[in-house]
Amino acid sequence: VMGSLPIERFQEIEGAWVDGRITRITNYGAFVDIGCEVDGFLHVTQLPLLKGRRDRMRLEDLIVDRMFEVKIVEVNMGLRRVKLTARGEDDVDEERVRFAPPASPKDVFSRGPRPEE
Repeated sequence: VMGSLPIERFQEIEGAWVDGRITRITNYGAFVDIGCEVDGFLHVTQLPLLKGRRDRMRLEDLIVDRMFEVKIVEVNMGLRRVKLTARGEDDVDEERVRFAPPASPKDVFSRGPRPEE
């Protein structure tokens, strides 16, 4: 165990990249020891793109005890959960962007293909 600092300390560094050690792999993601009293969770959709390729790393590529760089996305004090990602800043979900709600309700018709006349 790298350490077990209280979860409160991790709330202060939300958004930071940290080194973690993979402790457990499930069929929907992996738990990573980042030195917090609770392991952070890395969802399968948050695995990084493989270098120079368009495809994403798979859970099968992860190895328990291997060090892994992750970003602290969210620290939920109520549920005592730490949400992690390993996706780079430029690794954006095209679908998520395309179907994201408009910033302003006035822009509600500006998204998606133009209707045919």
